[in-house]
Amino acid sequence: MRHTILCLSFQLVSVVVNRDWRDIVESCVLENWREALAALVTYAKAEEFTALCDLLGQRLEQEGDEHCANAMVCYICAGNVEKFVSCW
Repeated sequence: MRHTILCLSFQLVSVVVNRDWRDIVESCVLENWREALAALVTYAKAEEFTALCDLLGQRLEQEGDEHCANAMVCYICAGNVEKFVSCW
């Protein structure tokens, strides 16, 4: 358990230092989507923020109806009204 926590902590530090937010969005456990979105809001550059939020929303939407409301939050952050409405 401790080893897993250390590995995850190292991965997060690596992403923050290297600014590889796409990796977090593509590989995060979707139960932790809020934390991924919070990291994007906090650290992502403005020019990549929209696409990353949209990508996170797409991953959530693909998981099925139980994640549709979560995807809608990401689409709002991305400013993607069309995808927001399609989830509704």
